[in-house]
Amino acid sequence: MAKNTPVFVFNSLDVVRGGLTKAVMTRANTFIKHYDEVVFLTLKFQRNFNEIKQALYDSGKLHKKIKLLNFFDEINSSGKGMRQKRRLKDPIFNIVENGYAVVEDEVPEEPSYRYYRNGIYEKYKRFDENGHLLFVDFMNESRHRYRRDEYNPGGALIRSRHTDLFTNKSRLDRYFDKDGKCHLSIWLNGNGEEKRTVYFGNEPVEYPTLYDAQTAWVEKSLRQSIIRWSCRIRAERISWSSIYAMKTSSG
Repeated sequence: MAKNTPVFVFNSLDVVRGGLTKAVMTRANTFIKHYDEVVFLTLKFQRNFNEIKQALYDSGKLHKKIKLLNFFDEINSSGKGMRQKRRLKDPIFNIVENGYAVVEDEVPEEPSYRYYRNGIYEKYKRFDENGHLLFVDFMNESRHRYRRDEYNPGGALIRSRHTDLFTNKSRLDRYFDKDGKCHLSIWLNGNGEEKRTVYFGNEPVEYPTLYDAQTAWVEKSLRQSIIRWSCRIRAERISWSSIYAMKTSSG
C-alpha cells in the first residue's frame, strides 16, 4: 500500500450523479486499492447527509474504506443528543396537535398541513412518505413566514432559517448540534449570498463569508495530515475541482 492519502474536495455527493462526480468516485474506488486511506471533504448542507453516505456505501458506488466528511455534518454530529431524544416526544412531530385546527394542503406530493389556532394561521408542517417531520414553518398574524425549522430523518433539529418578512427569503441560518445548541450562524444578504459566518465552538470565530469558514475547515483538515492540495474558485464561491491532495503517512 502507498503511504500517501488522496483527498478530494467537492461541493456534494449523492447517490444519483453523473459526469465529473461519477468519474471522481470511480477514481477514488480505484485509489483505495492502492492507498491506506482516501478522503472526500464535502461542503454543501444536506439534511440527509448520513443517509446519502450510507446509500453510497451500500450500493458500492463508494468503497466503505473511503472516508466521507461534510462541513455541516461535523456541527450536526457533535453533542450527546440527549435533548434531541427528549424532543421526539414533542407534539411538533405529530400531525394532530391539541389546540389546533389542522387542514391538509393537497398540492405538495409530501403530506403537508396548515395549523390554525382561534382562526389565526400559525404554522405549516411537511412530512416525508414515512411520516418523518421535514420542516415546520412559523407564521405571524399577517401570515408572513418568519422562521423555518428543519429536521433530519432521525428527528433532530438541524437548521433554523429566519426569514425576511417581505421577500420570504432567509436572512439568517442557524445550525445545531445533537443537543440543540447553535454552533454556526450565517447571515445572508438580499441576493441569498452567505456572508458573515460565526462558529460558536470553545473559542467563537467570526468569518467574513461562509466561503472563508469552509476554506478554514478544509485547511484545518488538510493541515492535520496533508502537505499539499489544490482547488478551483469560481465567482467567489467554492467550486472545488477533482484534483486531489496528497499527504505523507505518519506510518
